Amino acid sequence: MKEIIAYADPFQKSFTQADLMGGLTIFTSFDSYMVPTEDLQLGEKRLLEVTQRMQIPTHATVRALITSEDVIHS
Repeated sequence: MKEIIAYADPFQKSFTQADLMGGLTIFTSFDSYMVPTEDLQLGEKRLLEVTQRMQIPTHATVRALITSEDVIHS
């Protein structure tokens, strides 16, 4: 099972992934920031592009814990 812990404020997202394998838990953490408008490449979407994307596995059980300093949108 994989557990994803996400914390967000308006301009930064922090992610921690925990891979729960038997009695062993492996943690991976990283921060992701919005790409400034002046740094966008052709075809990228303003306010949606980030420096590092979260990848969620398919065909696996995933539990997500999400907190925010601002409003959480669906």
